[in-house]
Amino acid sequence: MLDAQLAAAADRSPEPWGARIALYPLAAAAAVIVLTAALAMVWPGGGISRTVAGVLLSFACYGVLLATILRTAGPVARRSGGWPATFGWDWPRWRDLVPVVPALIAINLVRAAVLAAVLAVVPSWNPDEASNVRLDGRPIGVVLAVAVLAVLVAPPIEELLFRGVLLRTLARRSGFWPAALLSSVLFGLFHVHQAPSLGGAVLLGVAITVFGAGLAVLVRLTGRLAPAIAVHSLSNLIAVVLSASGALS
Repeated sequence: MLDAQLAAAADRSPEPWGARIALYPLAAAAAVIVLTAALAMVWPGGGISRTVAGVLLSFACYGVLLATILRTAGPVARRSGGWPATFGWDWPRWRDLVPVVPALIAINLVRAAVLAAVLAVVPSWNPDEASNVRLDGRPIGVVLAVAVLAVLVAPPIEELLFRGVLLRTLARRSGFWPAALLSSVLFGLFHVHQAPSLGGAVLLGVAITVFGAGLAVLVRLTGRLAPAIAVHSLSNLIAVVLSASGALS
């Protein structure tokens, strides 16, 4: 599906898309991460005040990231047949549910197997630090805000960037597998700052890179982002529920 869409888009708009449609959103994402880290270090006080400020800033940052994607990729979508045909971005359909559960299970099993292999090599690393959702000691309002961010806000924007714009832009130049690998590595790097230690950052980066590669394969098979968004959202929901349950127990 994805290969046919890329060929059709190339027929409609044979001129190169230009690296900026992927580089500008990636630069915006990097700037957002640096800004968030800097503000976290200088934010007065601590505890719940800093946590709430971080959550609110995350919402704002995803808004900036979405605006950057729409601004840079919009002209390409308009001349190449629209957002669905160019980047796989359209409204979800009932048939999107068919591959979601099998993909969710398969991707997370592969991710668990890869993490187990890494931990077998470096058993001193803490597998709990491979999660970027930690809700222990957080009030219910923060838990709900994080749930909205992780389940409803982040997945569609991240999928549009990494499996929509970035994957397809790279695949036009290098083919699917190099594009899937590079976009998945960048997806993993986008999250490693959320880990509490170096070992945790490596584990988290590996876990999310494998997860991203699985989503890239799903997008290739379906030609659309909606199933990948659903898998991404459900995985985040499971992580939020498990973390919140652990915090309350």
